[in-house]
This record gives sequence, structure tokens and C-alpha cells, in this order.
Amino acid sequence: MATELSAWQSEPSPLVIKNSEVHLWRFSLKPEVVSLATLKKLLSRNELDRAARLLDANKSHDFILARSYLRSILGKYLQLPPEEIRFRYNQHRKPFIAAVHKSDIQFNLSHSHSQAVLAVASANEIGIDIEWIDPALNYQSLAEHFFLPEEQSLLNGYPVDEKNHAFYRLWTRKEALLKCLGCGFHNLTEPLMQITEPFKTIQTFPLMGNFLCTCVVQNEVKCIIRINTPKLTQMLINLNIF
Repeated sequence: MATELSAWQSEPSPLVIKNSEVHLWRFSLKPEVVSLATLKKLLSRNELDRAARLLDANKSHDFILARSYLRSILGKYLQLPPEEIRFRYNQHRKPFIAAVHKSDIQFNLSHSHSQAVLAVASANEIGIDIEWIDPALNYQSLAEHFFLPEEQSLLNGYPVDEKNHAFYRLWTRKEALLKCLGCGFHNLTEPLMQITEPFKTIQTFPLMGNFLCTCVVQNEVKCIIRINTPKLTQMLINLNIF
């Protein structure tokens, strides 16, 4: 069954997700008028500590903003204030909604440069990756370092003028697959072609401008519904937080 990819649309009302769907939210990590002090009130002590360990101020800001969006969006599904959501983490730091919330919502977050995407599914393991396609990237060096021989051979099979884009298709697919599995690059010992077999939905598509996105879902889904996320400022106003 082919998976339908919807046009970008406003948030569905009511916000209900079916087992046969994925909701894909996109948002910008560019600064908003809301202060970092306000956003930090939404985060847990663990998240604040992680932000503080990021010595680059821009990376710390992006982390805080991304987690604020994550909590605000998930709060819509859980019908909870963002700051009350509790997460658990696996050994590779992949977050899950804590069992105390008794929810089957699964999610995965990815960002590149100033753009971010959050994929949400119901009772379905999910992984997402977004990358900005850098036309000047030394993809061959990265492929030699991170790709297995079978994957390098697959990349080398593309014409020269298509290799840059092909690299990003392979990279986002590999990243999304590994995130769906809940592990990192250093854990992979099988080539990409083999680890795709257990997954029923793998979709790669342009996101905006020069960005490419891959979404991987454990089971088959009929539709990926793409949602334009409201400004975080507006969401917080609606929640009487800002």
C-alpha cells in the first residue's frame, strides 16, 4: 500500500491521530519574542542541565526552543500543560513519553540549521531526520567514514551530478532508521538495505527550500499528514503561559 503524503495544512481539529497515520509538524528555530526565561519554565531539570552543557549559545537556544515546541505539541495530544509532561530515555538518549501518562503516542524530533520537524504516531515506533542539502559538502569523505561498503557501493552507482542528492537520501534514511530503532550510528553493523526489511513505511521527500526529510515507521501507515505548526508564542498565549 502506498503512503499518501498530504499537502501542508493547519492543525486538525479535533487533534486525533489514528494508527494508520503519522502527523508531521514543521517549525522554525529562529528566535521569537518569548524570552528564554519563560521557555525554561516548560522544561525539566534534566533538559535545563543538557542545555547548560551546550557551550555554544546558539545550540543551547535551539535546544531550549525545540524542546519547548516538543512539549507544547505533545501537550495537545496528552491534554496536559507542557511542563507536566514526563519523559523516559533509553540507553542512547532517545526520549519516550513516560508510562505514567498511559499514552501510546510515539514521537521523534529532528532539526537542521533553523528548521525542525516532529513526527508523531500512535502505537508505532517512528524515526525522522531532516537535513539541509549543502551543495559543497564533501560527501565522499563522510560516506567513507559512516557508510558500510555496501552503502558506499550504492552511492557510487549514481551519476556524478546526482551523488550529492543521493548521499542525503541515503543519510536521512539511515539516520531515520537508526532513530526508529532507538540507536546511533556506532551501533549499526548491518548495511542499510538489510535493516530496512522490518519497516513497513519509509518515505523521503523535500521539505522546504533545500531541505530533505525521511520518515520511517515500524508498521504500515496510509497517510503522513503534514502540519504547519503555529508560532510557539501563539501556542503559549493559548495556554495562558505567555
